[in-house]
Amino acid sequence: MKAIYNAVTGLDLAPVNTEDASMLDRIARQAVESRRYRLSTKQTPGLGYDDRLTERLGVSRNTVFKLIAQGRLHPTPIDGKIIISERAIRRFEDGIFSMMEAATEVSHALAA
Repeated sequence: MKAIYNAVTGLDLAPVNTEDASMLDRIARQAVESRRYRLSTKQTPGLGYDDRLTERLGVSRNTVFKLIAQGRLHPTPIDGKIIISERAIRRFEDGIFSMMEAATEVSHALAA
């Protein structure tokens, strides 16, 4: 691993071999997977990512409530706030893509 000084971010690590690259990739993946999103209009400063749930999903606040009520999004309430993990969002997104693929297959079958 090679350390490089970056005037903006401070110290950056650059992989020297494939083992280093694999380790950095694993760390980056874990950092993303540990993200939490909250139903708020204001971004939490200092996180390094936008933790607003509506921004992450690209939907309105009302739509978030509907998705939770339908059981399609699974929140973790903390201190009365709606918190949703990156993992829960990915499960929701995987479900949407699965439904879209199934609908496409059906429309192709009907067209044939």
